[in-house]
Amino acid sequence: MAGTFASPARGFLRADFVYALPGARPELLFVEVDNGTESPEVLADKVARYAAFFKRPADSRRPAHASTGPALWHTVWPHAAPEDRRRLAYPPVAVVFTQDTGP
Repeated sequence: MAGTFASPARGFLRADFVYALPGARPELLFVEVDNGTESPEVLADKVARYAAFFKRPADSRRPAHASTGPALWHTVWPHAAPEDRRRLAYPPVAVVFTQDTGP
């Protein structure tokens, strides 16, 4: 999870859609669309990358596990940040399957 939104590094997470609806529930929703071409391992890797993205601090000098200061995603979508920044609250990620993916 390196780089910035303006200058992403290789492998930087990019959702297919991001819905930001202040006042709605949820206020922020990340959507990943799978056309039946990604393996379960690739989807699991995306979930792990989302977890790392949500933990990424806005201040890159601060370790990801630090509990003070905003996360990077809070700086882009501040309306969806929890009131109590000490509480771990991440936006939901929806995975949408567009074809028959089998069992």
